[in-house]
Amino acid sequence: MLTKSQNKWRDAFENQRRITEKRNISRFTRYYQKEYNKGVDNVLNSGSTNYQYLFTVDFFNNLYNELYQDTSMHFAKWYARTFDKLIKKGVSSKDYVTQWQASFGLYAKQVAATNVVLVSGTAKKTLIKITQRLFSDPEFMGLGYDQKARILKKQFKRYSKYQAQRLVRTETTRAANYGVEQSALTVFPGENLIKEWSTSLDGRERDWHAQANGQKVKNQDSFIVGGEAIMRPGEGSALNVVNCRCSAIYYPDQTNQPNSSSGLLFNIGVGLAINELTKD
Repeated sequence: MLTKSQNKWRDAFENQRRITEKRNISRFTRYYQKEYNKGVDNVLNSGSTNYQYLFTVDFFNNLYNELYQDTSMHFAKWYARTFDKLIKKGVSSKDYVTQWQASFGLYAKQVAATNVVLVSGTAKKTLIKITQRLFSDPEFMGLGYDQKARILKKQFKRYSKYQAQRLVRTETTRAANYGVEQSALTVFPGENLIKEWSTSLDGRERDWHAQANGQKVKNQDSFIVGGEAIMRPGEGSALNVVNCRCSAIYYPDQTNQPNSSSGLLFNIGVGLAINELTKD
């Protein structure tokens, strides 16, 4: 794509990512805090640090599904609206919501299957670590019930926000890029799609992600990033995933029309359409 369109895509994608990330961090912080507060009430009433009923696999499966339905759907609709303005195909995201929901739910389960045990274990370990440390403090143990509860819940409020941010920020890029891909396959059915790696170039990016910027492959092929083959930004090993803010841009293959003005107009139109959308 042209540099101008690349930059507009990058800025627009980042703007949409911040929107979904902000609301999910707020929602997930409340969920985390609610579970932590249950643990506080349990330990103060019974003295038990058995938290197996908290932060369960089902709890996190639901969180992952909620995040992917929200973020992937947001980006699927965003991409469809953007390209509908360009190609005038009459694509309506309403026609594909049920299809997308099923796809996003399945993908969320696949991602959660590899993550929830670790995430659940981390939350429980935090509960045990904090409560056991405070319960071994004579000064803390000399306080009344309400004072203990206030101190514990204040500490876990901080951990709730931190852990919610870590989970949401890790998954938002993955969910967003999956939503864009599924939408692209809807907007351009039967087309030979090209996907192009777009890196957030602001000094915080990995060197090998900066090197991947502008890399183009067919949709069915993998990007090679830092020596690793990955289908979309947000996937792969922790080396490529943690705090990644990259995106993939999808558009029809124009290689058979290298000098076509329609190809040039398409690339410019992408940037202009996206720029218009972000002003809404």
